[in-house]
Formats: sequence, C-alpha cells, structure tokens
Amino acid sequence: MFENSLSTFLVDNCGEIVNTWEVTNSELHTKLLPDGQLIYLQNNRVYIRDWDDNIQEVIAPGDDDIILVYEVIELENKNLLCLARELFSESDFDAIGYEFSPGESASRIDAVVELDRATGDVVWRWNLSDHVIQERDIAQPNYGVVKDNPQLLDLDAVLEYDWTFQESFMINGMDYNAELDQIVLSIRKINEIAIIDHSTTTEEAAGSTGGKYGKGGDILYRWGNPQNYGYGDEDDHLSYYQHNPNWIHYGEHAGSIIYYNNGLTRPGNFSEAYIIKTPHFEGNYIREDDQAFGPEVPTEIYSENTTNISDLFSEYTSGAKVLPNGNIFITEGDEAILREFTPDGILVWEYHVPLSGYIFRGVRYGADYPAFEGRDLTPQGTVEQPPSDYECSIMTTTSDLTESTLEILFSQNKVDIVNPDLLYYAAKIISLSGMTVQKFESDQFHEKMTLMTQQSGLYILQIMDRDSGKLLNSVKFMII
Repeated sequence: MFENSLSTFLVDNCGEIVNTWEVTNSELHTKLLPDGQLIYLQNNRVYIRDWDDNIQEVIAPGDDDIILVYEVIELENKNLLCLARELFSESDFDAIGYEFSPGESASRIDAVVELDRATGDVVWRWNLSDHVIQERDIAQPNYGVVKDNPQLLDLDAVLEYDWTFQESFMINGMDYNAELDQIVLSIRKINEIAIIDHSTTTEEAAGSTGGKYGKGGDILYRWGNPQNYGYGDEDDHLSYYQHNPNWIHYGEHAGSIIYYNNGLTRPGNFSEAYIIKTPHFEGNYIREDDQAFGPEVPTEIYSENTTNISDLFSEYTSGAKVLPNGNIFITEGDEAILREFTPDGILVWEYHVPLSGYIFRGVRYGADYPAFEGRDLTPQGTVEQPPSDYECSIMTTTSDLTESTLEILFSQNKVDIVNPDLLYYAAKIISLSGMTVQKFESDQFHEKMTLMTQQSGLYILQIMDRDSGKLLNSVKFMII
C-alpha cells in the first residue's frame, strides 16, 4: 500500500491495483487496519474510511494546543495513539532551559497522546519537555550533569542541520508494543531512538516515578548516539536522522527493533536498515555502570553494502519493517521505491511508485492479512499508464497442486522434466518478485531446459496443464 499524488493504492505483487481510496496529502501515510478500514491523519484529524472509500469516523483532538503528526496507531481498546506537537511559546522554551540559536523560531514541542475514540479527549499524554536536562548554565532550569542522567534528553544535543523552524527535537515515527506496554520513538534531531513507558498515568508520565517500570515518563532505553548522554565518541555515533522504528514480531530477531537509518550528513551517502537487539529483561533495560546502552553495533544491517542492490540512500522519510514471512521490507522514500529482501539480503521484490517524487512510507501486507478476508481482490490494472510490458504472475501455493506423475530434477543451470503420461503442459520460471523470466510448453516424455537467468536468488518453477490451467507441480530452487 502507498499514497502518491493521485490516491492511496493497494496493489498486488504484480503492481496491479486491488483497491483505491481517494486519499492524498495525508500526514503522511495511510495504513490498513485488520478489519479492512483505512486510517490516516489529515488536517489535524484522525480519519477512518471503509474498504469502499466511505468516511466512517473523524476524530479531532479535544485540546486546541495539540497538532497531530506522522503516526496514528489503533490500540487494543480502540483508542488512538498519536504522535503530536504541542504549541510552545518562547517563554515556555525559556522555562525548560532551552537556548535558541540565532534565527531559530521553534514554537512546538514533541508529545505522544492517546485519544478517546468516541470523544477525541486526551486520556493519556507524554510531553518531551518534562524529560530534559542541560548543563551549560546552573542558573537556568533543568540544570544537571548529563552523564549522570541518561534517562533525560540534553537540550543542547539538538542538531541544527535543517528543520530549525517550529520543531525542536522532532519525533518523526513511533511503534507500540502491547505486550510490554511501551512506545519506541525516533527522535530525529538527536539521531537516536528511545523507549518510554505507556503504562503510566498522565501525571506519572510527566515525572520520573510510577508506571510498570517505575520510571514515570523518563527514557527507559536509547540508542544511536551515546555522546548525547556523555558516553563514547564519534565512532559510536551510528544513527543519522533516522525514521520508522518498529518492534519485530517474527523470525529469529523477534523482540528486537528495526528502523531506517537515513545516513543524512554521514560521509558516503548511503542509508541502512538496522536491527537492534535491545538488552532487557521483561521490559527492564540493562545498562552496565559507566557504559552506554548496548548493543555496541547493530545485530543486522541491510544496505547497499550488505544486499544485492547497488544503491540505497534516502536523506529524508523512509521506513523498515520485518514481515510475517521473516523478510525485510524497506521504503526508500526519496526515490519512492519499495523493496523486499530475504533475511540474508537477497532482493526478492521491487516496486517503483508511479507519479510520486518521493513517498513518506509504504506498507506491505501478507496475503493472509485479516483485512483481505472475503474481499474482492480482482486486479484492476496498473497505477502507471500506459501499463508496463513487465510480464508478471502471482505464484500459486503447492496446496493447489493437481495430482500428476511429473518429475523435476535440477543440476547446475539445467532443469530436467520427466513426463511419463505425456501431458501437454506449460512451464514457467518466476522470480520471487513475480516476474516471469522464462517459459516454454511441451508434451514430450523428457525435456532438458537450460536456465536463461544468471542472477542469483530464489525462483519458482511452475508447471500447469496447458488446456485447463491447473497446477501440476511447483518447485522452489536457488541460483547462486
């Protein structure tokens, strides 16, 4: 799913449209809920549309000082967890010890709010301004020793590379872990991700005690640049203007966090997706005395240097997520490219979003996602017009096999097909991106076929009855 200059589109693996919503210019991307409804932010409202594009709900925050941005998550109780900015005057910034840079005009502070679905009332709130520190001036508010307080955010760590208007720290993404009742935040302008406790009351979230983990709204864990809290050096600065942190729920890295590390201002001009194995016990994060939060380096890195693509770089926007099949889905926002990689970094699907200079983020759903149950997913043509000549097939599962006596043998770059019943069949080789790379027909007892593709990766050989189209055999094979 993605949003371009025309609409929001849900496309299948071949890029064919299966549903459309007349939504564009959202803040800043749309998502599909498990019940098939679309949720997004626009004009400081949460909108819910049904599968047929009818607006079902419009929820406005009950506080005029709140501006909803970037992310909305439907909680188990159906309330809405939203990233927000709160209006913050210059005197408000002075009152927390912030020092303005020349020409800066920050007027908003970052927050997370939970809205009552029915009324829009704020039923829980966390505000970044309650968890800051500065050690430049003992006479100013929130003075303290930064190294002794890693649970607080240094007001003087805010970078001035860009976006110095309105926002100060600029939280640009979040995810929620229902099991831990925690929220992970991407705090863009200090080059870190951070985790906070959602189990607190609003009053506890404004302080340093209370909640399931006993630390109120203070930072439970942070990672990306330990220099921000007095540890390490520039070699330990690994995160650069990152986006879209997500807890991993599938595969070998379940429980870890993945995010898109943009790499803005870093020498070399390349981006990465980082998987971070957070050191915790039942949600309590472990930090050794006089050391930064671990790990020292990411558990896994996906980039142009560790995958089979030649370029991955997006200064702004973008995202990364681990899919239910264990693969890695990456949005390269500046180029509006969506990609899926195997866990070992092999590209298996790529889609260039048409009619879009860049996108904030795309979302990938498995065929068994609950939203699709009972829906008509008949392909309706492509977003691009005229459509491309890229020949593509959606792969059929082996559960649909028709009983047959066909045998398939592989040896190096050849495929042997033995057909004792002399069936008239059509065979094709399909990449995991859905592209048909080779096809032929035969009714001979024995066919030996040389593979035309030399590109490494996982492929599917499908053999179908030529007349009925029923699947006779389907085999996966790897070209190395």
